[in-house]
Amino acid sequence: PRTARQHRVQRLRRHDAARARAHPPQGATDRHAAAAQPAGEGGTRVAVVGAGWAGLSAAHDLAEAGADLVLGARRVEKLADTAKLVESTGRRALTVATDVADPEQCQALVDAAMAEFGRVDVLVNNAGVGTAIPATHETPEQFRSVIDVNLNGCYWMAQACGRVMQPGSSIINISSVLGITTGGLPQAAY
Repeated sequence: PRTARQHRVQRLRRHDAARARAHPPQGATDRHAAAAQPAGEGGTRVAVVGAGWAGLSAAHDLAEAGADLVLGARRVEKLADTAKLVESTGRRALTVATDVADPEQCQALVDAAMAEFGRVDVLVNNAGVGTAIPATHETPEQFRSVIDVNLNGCYWMAQACGRVMQPGSSIINISSVLGITTGGLPQAAY
């Protein structure tokens, strides 16, 4: 059973997601659309995006702006709806099981993108996990699991994509509101 603290975390995350969908940051859609515009010669841009509400929103914006998408998540079945949304715009979507905490899996995602599309022009780093454990009780493994995804995962994905990106490419890093406020929740890794 979930504790009261876990219920608060889940409620805050749902509220966060609903608020972000209803009121995206000013210019967010414009930034995604601008990032997806073809770079002159070379044709359609290819974007790499993760799962979750932020990934769904970014993937939809990028696809509507004309980008093909490579979608990554630990559980590839979570990407099915996003892939369908991308394909409903007439764009192509490739799904790849990826744990961003593992640099080899990040590289494998980029390798799959290059094999399928021949390029990577946009990376949207939006993977994130959290714990609801007070710092005085959090184990090193629990702390590391958050850092490995939220911090290191962004680096590993940027590194892998950066190896193949051409000038004019874009990396968009998306963070959580919990990075600037705790919402009354214990979030030591933030």
